[in-house]
Amino acid sequence: REVRLPPAVKFGVGVVMTEDMLVEQRELRCSEIYNDLLRPFDIPHFMFAWVRKSESKVQTIAIEGTLSHGAFDERAVARFSKVMPHLIRAARMREHFVSVRDSQHAYREAMETLPFGIVVLDEKGQIIEATSIAEEALSLGHALMQRDRRVHAKHTDDDRELQRTTRNAISSPAHTSVSAGTVTVRRVGASALKLTVLPIAAVDRFSM
Repeated sequence: REVRLPPAVKFGVGVVMTEDMLVEQRELRCSEIYNDLLRPFDIPHFMFAWVRKSESKVQTIAIEGTLSHGAFDERAVARFSKVMPHLIRAARMREHFVSVRDSQHAYREAMETLPFGIVVLDEKGQIIEATSIAEEALSLGHALMQRDRRVHAKHTDDDRELQRTTRNAISSPAHTSVSAGTVTVRRVGASALKLTVLPIAAVDRFSM
């Protein structure tokens, strides 16, 4: 029942429209939307633009004006038109961030279901994140511990080998194929742990 919408479809993304560009005033004032919504709520005038328009999704932004405000003039449309490219970019960035957040959540959920702990390190060997199993192992300190945001082994000899293997992994060029290194770490009162140190070649760690 939105009589302004069908004629607005022919306009491209970012083009600012007013009601006068879309429908005759007589037709608008005879419409249900005008008499049931726009006039009772005193929002008969608007500037409108598509932020996104596709077969599966549309996003719009509109500034509404009261009867006393009157129709939006050419100066108002010109000012709004200057802002539209920034609003379009902001909307696209928001979609990207939402997508990354969803991917991160799915990635984290998948990591947590594994029967072993995982620690992700940055290019300096410092901890970015760790799953709950890995965090528990680091906090107990029976074989591993966290110091200066790095993973260390409790025994000196084990730690020396762990740091060497980690350095090799994080210093390997992204375009080369480097096999995983394994380190055996002794544990107090239990069998030893086996640590696998694997370089991630992808820039985006969520692609693992």
